Amino acid sequence: MKLKAIVFLLFLGFSIGTNAQISQDASYSYSGTFTKLALSGDKFFVMDVTNSQCRIYNTNHSLWKSINLEVPGGQYLYDIQYVSENLFTTDNSLCLIYTYYLYDEVNQYFTYTTKVIKEEGTLLLNLPGCQYYYAAELQDGAAKLVTYSYDYSVFPSPLTTGVYSLPGSLITGSKAPIDPVGNAAFKTFPNPASRQVNLLFPEPIK
Repeated sequence: MKLKAIVFLLFLGFSIGTNAQISQDASYSYSGTFTKLALSGDKFFVMDVTNSQCRIYNTNHSLWKSINLEVPGGQYLYDIQYVSENLFTTDNSLCLIYTYYLYDEVNQYFTYTTKVIKEEGTLLLNLPGCQYYYAAELQDGAAKLVTYSYDYSVFPSPLTTGVYSLPGSLITGSKAPIDPVGNAAFKTFPNPASRQVNLLFPEPIK
């Protein structure tokens, strides 16, 4: 009887172990991350650099929306963040922030541009020189956007920090950025660098 009980427990443990495997849901050839939309719920979006596009998927990985991003010729998509509803507007629009860059091969420096747009392309905010940014929610519930803009054509490169009031609210889960270099403790930029390197410590995700 004791032997049967031991065999049963071993079998039960094996069954639980085999049913608790890590399984892959999907694979993308692009950097991507989850976001939580205020009205439409959880989504997964990817950054297609080649086609200058943000593609948004349902949690079952079926395509939900594709957003074409205006990137001038000779420039390249660098980042997409804050795919959201009712953060940059209060009219239930789907919006996002994206950044693209131009590399001056002769003088060896980067020029970045960041834009906040609605999904159909309506421009809400244009930020020449802006490479990094984050949204924050204050204790009173107000949402703010903090931006960091640089002019790498001169040395030392001047930094301008901008603070903007956002009409909507920040939803927990919409903060995670697409970070092609992984979760580094800090970022170095520009990369590659010819004269100086800047270090940016990220805002903690709450």
